[in-house]
Formats: sequence, structure tokens, C-alpha cells
Amino acid sequence: MRSIPERLTIITINPAESAVGQSTDLAFYLVLFAVSTVVAVPLEELFFRGIVRPHLEERFHAAVAIPVARLLFVVVHLTENLFVLLIGHVTFNGIQILLRALEVAV
Repeated sequence: MRSIPERLTIITINPAESAVGQSTDLAFYLVLFAVSTVVAVPLEELFFRGIVRPHLEERFHAAVAIPVARLLFVVVHLTENLFVLLIGHVTFNGIQILLRALEVAV
């Protein structure tokens, strides 16, 4: 039976690795999963909608500020559908981390 990294390579997803190598601690991946999906994505949304857009609205009319804030968000992520981006971001981060956690656990 192929290991998870071998299966990931087949679908062109490489396992997460740092300069010091791959972690073998399951707790690391569970915390990373929580941070990447539950913390990072909402914070990113809050940054663009709670900081960037209001700052732009102080300088420009909302009709200009809102589209510019959205455009900045889209440019950062190279997509135009924010819902797809959000779901994709959570799914991608979560799957990568959970697959590595399963490998560590097994």
C-alpha cells in the first residue's frame, strides 16, 4: 500500500515540509489545521473587510472603496469569486494538514 505522500504526489500535491523536514507530531498537524482553517481564513476576511475597506471609505466614497477593496482581495488570490475562494482556502488547508496528520498517526 502506498503512503499518503506517494498518493499525494500522484495528484500533484506535495506534502508540507519545512527547512527542517516533515513533522511527525500529530498534535502539530491538528493545531496547524485549526489555525489554517478556523483562524487564518476569518482573519484574512476581517483584514480586507474590517481594515482595508473602512480605510478606503475614509478617503473615498463607498462606491469606490468597496470595489477597490474587493479588487485587492481578488488580486491577492487571483480569483473573482470570493465564496469559492473562501471554501477553497479552508478545504485546501484542511485537507493538506489532515492527510499529514493521518500519516503521522498511522
